[in-house]
Amino acid sequence: MSLLTYLEYLVANNHITPKPLCEALLNTPSLNYCNRDIWCASFKLVRRIIGGVDYKGCRDIFRAILYKCSSIPATDSTSPQIECVVEVFAYILNRNACLLPSYFAISEIIKLPQRDDKQPLHWAFGKILAEFTQTFRPIVQIVTISGLSHLRPVIGHSNINAYVWRLELRNLKFPNSGPLPYDRDRSPTSLIRYVLSHAYSVDFMTSILIANRKGMDESKHRHAELEDQLCNHIIYITETQAKLSNCMATFANLRWHNITAHVIFFVLVAMVNLPHMFIQLQKKLESRSFEKACMRDHIMWMMMQCVFGIGKMPSTYEYIAFTKMYDHLYGDSETLPVPDPSSPHSVISNAVTCIWVHMQRKNIQINDQKAKPRPIPSILRPQLEFLKSSLQAYMQNQASPMPFTCDYKLSALCNAYSTTEKVILPLLNYLTDGIMNVNAQTTLPHNVPCYMSTEPLTTEMLDSLSVHAKMLLIKHIFNKIDAHSKSLVQIGLSPALLETCARLLVYTEIEQTGGIKTFVTNLLPAMMKAESPMIVNGLLEMATFRLTHMQPHYRMKILSTILEELTTVSHNQLFIRYENSAACLLLSLGNVEVQQQVHRSIVENKFSLVFHDSEELNRILVLTLARAINTVSDSGQTGNWCLSLLKKVHEHTPHNWSSHTLDTFPAIISEFYTENRVSADDRQQLQWSVDVEFKHLMTMTDVEATVNRFSRPTERPLFLCVFWKCLMNNTPIRLPTHKILETIGPKALGLHLRTFCDYLAGQLQTCQKKETFLHSTDAVRSMLWNYNLFTFDRFLLCWSLRTFDDKDAQVCLFAIQKLLTTGRFMDLVKEFCQIAPAQHWKSSKSYEHHMAYHMKNTESLMYEGAMEAAGMAGASHSSGSQYLPTYFDNVCLRMLPVLDVIVHRLIEAVNLGTTSEKPLITVLNDLSILYKYHDQPVTYLYNTLHYYYKTLKDRTEIKKKLVHGILGCGEKLRLDLIISSEMRAYIMSNQDWAPSEDYYYQKVKRLVDVMSDECLEELRDIDWRFAEFTSAPSHVLYSTCAEFLALPISGEELGQQLIDVVFRWRYLIPKKAITSWMNAIGLLLTTLPEPYWKVIFSCIIEEFTESQFLKSADMGTCNPFEVFDVGRSGHALREYRCSYVLALTHVIWHHANIGQLGTIPRFIKEQVKPIVKTEQQFLFVCHLLGPFFSRVQQERASSSSELTVDLYEILEKVDKSGAELRYMDTICDFFYHLKYMYVGDGPKLEVEKVIKNLRTSLQMRLRFIAHHTTVDGVSLVPTPSN
Repeated sequence: MSLLTYLEYLVANNHITPKPLCEALLNTPSLNYCNRDIWCASFKLVRRIIGGVDYKGCRDIFRAILYKCSSIPATDSTSPQIECVVEVFAYILNRNACLLPSYFAISEIIKLPQRDDKQPLHWAFGKILAEFTQTFRPIVQIVTISGLSHLRPVIGHSNINAYVWRLELRNLKFPNSGPLPYDRDRSPTSLIRYVLSHAYSVDFMTSILIANRKGMDESKHRHAELEDQLCNHIIYITETQAKLSNCMATFANLRWHNITAHVIFFVLVAMVNLPHMFIQLQKKLESRSFEKACMRDHIMWMMMQCVFGIGKMPSTYEYIAFTKMYDHLYGDSETLPVPDPSSPHSVISNAVTCIWVHMQRKNIQINDQKAKPRPIPSILRPQLEFLKSSLQAYMQNQASPMPFTCDYKLSALCNAYSTTEKVILPLLNYLTDGIMNVNAQTTLPHNVPCYMSTEPLTTEMLDSLSVHAKMLLIKHIFNKIDAHSKSLVQIGLSPALLETCARLLVYTEIEQTGGIKTFVTNLLPAMMKAESPMIVNGLLEMATFRLTHMQPHYRMKILSTILEELTTVSHNQLFIRYENSAACLLLSLGNVEVQQQVHRSIVENKFSLVFHDSEELNRILVLTLARAINTVSDSGQTGNWCLSLLKKVHEHTPHNWSSHTLDTFPAIISEFYTENRVSADDRQQLQWSVDVEFKHLMTMTDVEATVNRFSRPTERPLFLCVFWKCLMNNTPIRLPTHKILETIGPKALGLHLRTFCDYLAGQLQTCQKKETFLHSTDAVRSMLWNYNLFTFDRFLLCWSLRTFDDKDAQVCLFAIQKLLTTGRFMDLVKEFCQIAPAQHWKSSKSYEHHMAYHMKNTESLMYEGAMEAAGMAGASHSSGSQYLPTYFDNVCLRMLPVLDVIVHRLIEAVNLGTTSEKPLITVLNDLSILYKYHDQPVTYLYNTLHYYYKTLKDRTEIKKKLVHGILGCGEKLRLDLIISSEMRAYIMSNQDWAPSEDYYYQKVKRLVDVMSDECLEELRDIDWRFAEFTSAPSHVLYSTCAEFLALPISGEELGQQLIDVVFRWRYLIPKKAITSWMNAIGLLLTTLPEPYWKVIFSCIIEEFTESQFLKSADMGTCNPFEVFDVGRSGHALREYRCSYVLALTHVIWHHANIGQLGTIPRFIKEQVKPIVKTEQQFLFVCHLLGPFFSRVQQERASSSSELTVDLYEILEKVDKSGAELRYMDTICDFFYHLKYMYVGDGPKLEVEKVIKNLRTSLQMRLRFIAHHTTVDGVSLVPTPSN
């Protein structure tokens, strides 16, 4: 023992350092638990000298001791050896000793359960380690969002912040932030079920799950937790469907479609193993009791979709899983009857028989021995015989008694024989021949021939096809289109074929295996490269007017494809289609999608978004950027991602914006265009040039010279200006107009239009009399409708996007309003709205409606009016100007995106004069009927009211007109399903309205209900695949926000009313549901403009200044961590408002976008820091910020350092008050958490300045951050002797 004494002497006299000695003692082979004397002496020596080890060395020694103690038998009772180790633990973990940051110690303790190769520590160490671990429970509360497991996103809306919902793929739990003692049950099972229940949620699931797979060894293996959640969701659907009165209800069937799409996706990405999942599902079903009759049909229908949906024969294990499921569900059944083939549910009832038919072709291999599958059970014989007899009838071309477009017997055959090539091919040919009969022809507008078949397959029949059958059908249709393009036959595809194709492309379950992905990435580009304008025009019409829901990356792919081909298009009709489709795609991009796609375009260089020659499309791109920045980010900082795109736009199409438009732009875009102004053209020079050309025209007689003069490329082409001047002067048109326009081409015509719009603005401005103004607009009408020089939509888009000063803008917008609401276009709108229904997916007569309109209102796109004026009426067009098939298009539908742009320009001009509101109100009154065909009316209304919030906040009448004009004539969704009865009464009256408290309660309650497990009754029968939104929650969220934005109250008042719902009605809201209500309020506030959601800042400040608990210098017996926990503060009449404020703030900030979150540092610095004086207030600030450091660090690293410095400075203020700090250790642990998890040494200099001003006990605990060794000449570092 003298050796250990001598070693201690050497350490005490600084001859050796204590760390290597401690490590040598712990690593020596003689240190054995059974050798009591050496063990005890060694650990006593470690206890005496460890005080001289630096903090990192202490961590290593602590880790070594834990490792050494794992060899102690767990069955031994307490012994002197264990007591010696406990003493060392007590000293190392003693917070007053400050040997190392406690954060290091808890990190080593948390790692203990992860050491699978070692047995657990002896139970005698449990108390001291558990007590120390419990001291970090407050830190867990500080860094955890209140009620996180009960919060819910809105699919689509929340996708930009999907990473805040991310889960650990191995266990589907929220990831832990640092080595802290989190609750074991952090699995958000209800969140997974919620996401799985929504259509188009695969991308969201990808963001929260698959993003974590990169770099994982198990990336190609199944994930049992995910399979378990899928099984649980299937059982949940099964059990809840039993409560529905009708098993065949739309709501029930769509839920089965959703879960099928998810399972197929996870199988395709190798995250789910189907046999394992089905066997697990079967075991779970065995433990449940429910009515099997209807439920088992749906389960078998789902199994058939999943097993055969990926297009390959099932494996042996899948066969075994199916037979086990069959034995469980049908083992005690009687013979199954043949279902009624006239009912769409019959194919679901036939699903089990269809699977058996497929399985009969499978050779089963068990233990290297091939075996035949089980014969089809006798109870299925009637259904099997029915299928065989039906198949024989179809093979013999016997007519079916059912209508072809909804023949469910044919669907059942396709489902049963989709893997039998010699059977399925005739069936597919039968289907495709039925929707495109090449042996008969009909006509489209302009007498363009197309193949016969005008009635598409109904959505009910397509729903009745299995995933595999739908996949084969869409591929068959694509192949038919490709073969038609190669045949070079100048006959259009049949209307029924394109309508059926459009309906098939909405199915998400075939997206990856031949659906929309193949259409966008293969078919459309191939048709463009093959120079098949007849097919390309039809496909682009289909994409524009029929495909409501397309993932943003598919929209971008189509847009980039159009961009590549637009510069080479010379066909006028096709150019109009390209340009209109591009405008629709840009304007339909969601606010949360724009930033993501611009990032892919600029940073990843995946595609281009900038049009080289189309100034109008580039202007629409800028407007879309402005809307997105205004809505989802703060333009001051996070808008920087768009600068490079703006520079590219300015490089290709330099342009200016009117001052009243710049005023509405986000600061970053407004500043860019202010700094990069383009010199304006001289209007007087333009007028002089037009006069010169007009006089020269009067002297020209040679036709060829005239064509060459007016069609030659120049910077300021004047042909349209001269033509208008001829009309104004009633001069006979001697120009060979059609030849000039054909020579100019559709692309260069855009430059002519821009020059004409600028010239026209100057001429209208100088009109002194009303008659002159009307004569000027009549001349424009004549150019549009009589001479057909350019299309109405293209001209108005160009004119509305030109840059005018305030006076010019008023005159031009008034003229645009006159062109829209009087004359030919208004007649066309009324005619179209009387003929065509808006719910096209429910109609089988779309072709008849389309032709009925065009027969009465043939649209001239090839300058027919100009040809007639030249005496060439009826002359044939050039080969490059033949009309293309038109399936859905007309000027009314093409005007919808243009009308969206015009309405915004009219809103921007409302402050330009006393009568500037009239054009806007007139347009909304007269053209509201056209908005029933708008794909996104609620979204457009929401974007308009949100973007122009400052402009419209005091203009209640305009807001009422916007709501009524855009939503009032809706057919796709009834008005009562969008806005409340109170709002409907308000917009139809001339009286003021002050919403009651119950109004806000009911609006929040509606969103809470729709986000619960059960959908609202009135929304259950909506087919969201063809609606504006993809789910009921997103519909209710945006319609509610649009209604709130139209209310006649300020944003601050409405925001306060929403927050007061929690406080005013909390006694009526069930305690377990309070987080759901906060979740709804958080979603609503963060979807509204800044004045609405910033009310939470005022609530926080009010809590600091009004709460007696927070203000009090003595917190008494209250535990602030219980007070701040909304789950614990409600006991025994001790409910604290501050816990609700804290929880609500967490919810709002959790749903906030980066722009909203970016306002927090300034709020803390300018409003919170000056008023915090007590320890409770400081802890409240820590609770506010703790959960969001991870996100702030990820999105804006500099802000996390700023917040950290602010927290230190607030602590210094609290420390200077001289009051006792009861939770000093917790505060210090929180700062160590910030350092090692987020900010590191970034704010080191600022932090060290603050720490040296704190009391000694704080400096002692924080010395490993500041690296101070003395204070007032006294050492802070322990020595071996002290």
